Amino acid sequence: MRCLNEDEKEQYKGDKNIITANLVADETPEEFPYNGKHISNLTEKDILAPGSTLMILDGTGDVYMMKESNFAPNAGELNGYYEVTARSSSVTRPDAGHANGDTIVKYYNIDGNLLDSATFISGYDSGGVHTPATFHDLYIRRPYDSTSLSDYTSCEISVASNSVNTLKYNNNNFVAGDIIYNPGYYYIQGKGTETIRIDIIQSQTENDWCKL
Repeated sequence: MRCLNEDEKEQYKGDKNIITANLVADETPEEFPYNGKHISNLTEKDILAPGSTLMILDGTGDVYMMKESNFAPNAGELNGYYEVTARSSSVTRPDAGHANGDTIVKYYNIDGNLLDSATFISGYDSGGVHTPATFHDLYIRRPYDSTSLSDYTSCEISVASNSVNTLKYNNNNFVAGDIIYNPGYYYIQGKGTETIRIDIIQSQTENDWCKL
């Protein structure tokens, strides 16, 4: 794949450029680009703008155009974070004789402004049922939530199955379906409260071009 107008770039930020590219390729790619990483005379620092075109040189005359949803100038960069606080029954219900607690989740943008928050409460030994919940990129489970989660686990935080972002915790990256955090119940019970930060790394998975 090659860009025919490689010199027509506009400075974006740092060493990144934006280009409305006119591309050619011998065949239709399995994955359409959003930057110049796989384009012979561009680099991954060259970000493709909506309206970029790709002509296929296999005799079919097929032409594709990049849609707005494929535009990802900040892919791979920090795009906000979650603050997750798991609390044991010693904090939430000190008079209770059963193992319940809660998980408080807060969603911040890159500037540290709170965008959303929610609290998820575990069920009771007496049979209370609390359905696992999805909160933006996170999937939260508590004890007694009608799943296979052990009664002796305080909470389990995973990347939601429909998330397109990469989440980063403790210098490790996690994608859809991965378990991020799963401490034992007695660990949280002993500490009372455990708070962690999970960074949101902007991803690009749309592959969204239309055939003209």
